[in-house]
Amino acid sequence: MSAQNVQLSRRFFDEVCNKRQRAVADQIFANDHVYHDPSSPGVAPGPAGMKELMATYHNAVNDAVWD
Repeated sequence: MSAQNVQLSRRFFDEVCNKRQRAVADQIFANDHVYHDPSSPGVAPGPAGMKELMATYHNAVNDAVWD
């Protein structure tokens, strides 16, 4: 994995997942991003889909922390 991908991954987990700053998804996900997880079918493409998915996780487990 490239250093840039590592940095983006860390930013996703730190800012979007843990700090609940879902708007950051607009900066780090491409509009044509596809989420590939069979346990979460129907996630819309792009940043909007990731923000919706993370909102679901945040609302379901409001004290969750991703390490």
